[in-house]
Amino acid sequence: MLSRSIHSLKDYVSNPELEICMNTWQRFEGIHSYSYSYLLNNVHPDASKFFDSIMEDKEIVSRAELIRNNFDKILGDDDKKDLKQKIFDCILSVNVMEGLVFYVSFACSFYFGYRGKMEGNAKIIKFIQRDEALHFATTQNLIKILKEEDKEGFTSIVKRSEDKIYAFYEQAAKNEIEWAEYLFSKGSLLGLNAEVLGGYSKWLCDARLRSLGYKKIFNQKDNPIAGWLDSYLDSSKVQAAPQETELQSYKIGARDTNLSDKDLEDIDL
Repeated sequence: MLSRSIHSLKDYVSNPELEICMNTWQRFEGIHSYSYSYLLNNVHPDASKFFDSIMEDKEIVSRAELIRNNFDKILGDDDKKDLKQKIFDCILSVNVMEGLVFYVSFACSFYFGYRGKMEGNAKIIKFIQRDEALHFATTQNLIKILKEEDKEGFTSIVKRSEDKIYAFYEQAAKNEIEWAEYLFSKGSLLGLNAEVLGGYSKWLCDARLRSLGYKKIFNQKDNPIAGWLDSYLDSSKVQAAPQETELQSYKIGARDTNLSDKDLEDIDL
């Protein structure tokens, strides 16, 4: 869905740098789709049957509704009425999707890896999350530009959409909380449950809003899973040999270039 939506949004882009960015973005969304298929084919005896069941799972379908509605208004839409509002709504949808939606699922995948289970799965999801963080930053900066620069013609639209931004983020956070409750409806994991992930969703929602220059909704003070989660969100904290795992941050031939003349005094030539 996102790859197709980015393609449609490109029709309204006049900045060449942003167009190049979106072309690359769209390609990576395709890679993400392949990665998810690869993972499912490795853990499910009949992956095609599982894929078919997705559209019958009301919990999954309801999560997509919030994001899909704004894209439906612009995909194949020949009506140019309120076009800038529709464009902004789509950008907001992408911002929320890349910055908040799916993070409960990411956290669950990372937790399995943290506990020494399905580590390969966790590392592939890590690559996907890394890309999503970059895509969120792209839409974050784009919203700030549209919000602050009059020449783009969106400042009044962003201003009158403030209540919509809050409502959209709040609903997305609530959807993630409900998703966590659904995932753990059969029981909890040692150290991870729906309540903890609910707190994480609230904290993340507040953090995303603050990064856009808006106020917090939930006032969740701390990230309840910050400790172990940081090792997955910051790949520089992990080093493993490439023959042992999917390469994330392996360093070879690295050197310290922060040297002074004093450091070289003991070297004989």
